[in-house]
Amino acid sequence: MSRVAFDNARPVAESDPARTDIACFVGLARVTGTALPAAIVDWLEQHGWTDGPLARSTDPPFADIPIPIETYATFTSLFDPGGSASSYGTDYLATAVRSFFAQGGRRCYIVRMGDPVAPGDDSSC
Repeated sequence: MSRVAFDNARPVAESDPARTDIACFVGLARVTGTALPAAIVDWLEQHGWTDGPLARSTDPPFADIPIPIETYATFTSLFDPGGSASSYGTDYLATAVRSFFAQGGRRCYIVRMGDPVAPGDDSSC
């Protein structure tokens, strides 16, 4: 054995519909290119997001699909956290998610609608 590897990803737990520490954020964000963790892919499969009439791709850029996020670190591994000149327009969603977790939020769902528009983008697209 050349090394020992640990998988720290917990399975996504089902939630009580009466909880108030869960939110849904819909917005524009760039993806980092990181593949979804296996626990999130399993959750998407269990809830019918990978096959059937609601089928969506779980490969980046995974748009129009609810991604369950339980930590800000998971968010930043999948989406651009903003804060740099190259991440124009991603600050809004990242700031909202960071604030949600900072104020005690336990889980949120991110629905990425596409990439933000930068000032230098061509308007003919």
